[in-house]
Amino acid sequence: MEMVETYFKEKNIPYRLYEHPPVFTVADALALGIDMPGVGAKNLFLKNLSGTRYFLLVLPNTMKADLKIFAKIVKEKKVTFGTPEELMKYLGITPGSVSLCCLLNDTEKVVIPYVHQAIIDADIMHLHPNRNTASVELTKDAFAQFLISLERPVYSIAAVDMPLQSRNDIGQ
Repeated sequence: MEMVETYFKEKNIPYRLYEHPPVFTVADALALGIDMPGVGAKNLFLKNLSGTRYFLLVLPNTMKADLKIFAKIVKEKKVTFGTPEELMKYLGITPGSVSLCCLLNDTEKVVIPYVHQAIIDADIMHLHPNRNTASVELTKDAFAQFLISLERPVYSIAAVDMPLQSRNDIGQ
């Protein structure tokens, strides 16, 4: 967290920090009843079948991930989850703590980030600061500032390309 907090301060990105017990899934966060305004982010570390392209897919935490649609968006036959070893190698993080903040560890810019437009358009969003025992709240402007500060392409996914589909299994 210290690295992320330092980064936000150096880049003058306003944020609010929430400390909480460890959460590994959206269901974990909901079960804790953590009271944070705005849209939470679900973060998926993915790769193509040959392991030559890596992606970070960021969706609203209530949205069902459709990997078939995402594979078409990135022009791959199929995408699958990256391994914990690949996650550590490219993003310097363990499963359960993945977020856009992990891109700060990707100095070679190997991982290609894709963010759903619903996250970009949210008045307030929150994400993990490279650990699953806290969440960072960013306003829409602060989030835009953070994305720009990364100095790398961050691709948006329009709702028309990946429609918002509610998950029926959250909390189960």
